[in-house]
Amino acid sequence: MGQLNGKKLFDEPHVFDSVVYSDASEQGFGTYVVSAEQNLVCQGQWAANVKGKSSTWREFKAVHNMLLSVGHSIRGHKVQWHTDNRNIIRVID
Repeated sequence: MGQLNGKKLFDEPHVFDSVVYSDASEQGFGTYVVSAEQNLVCQGQWAANVKGKSSTWREFKAVHNMLLSVGHSIRGHKVQWHTDNRNIIRVID
């Protein structure tokens, strides 16, 4: 199995308070938060000067924008995050 920071992934079942899905493209970004209390959506279009940034930068900025917008709703939650960019895990870590 894979490892993250020396810990084996999937060793034990995890219980999460919220699940987040995020994605970013050259045009914009979107995140979707699912929890027992509510479902939240955060989305936006990139400004012209951002469209040329790297895909990892855009994915990270999507996470950043989501946390600024609706992050207060998941404060203190154990969160499972889904993204299609493996680099974002290393950047956030």
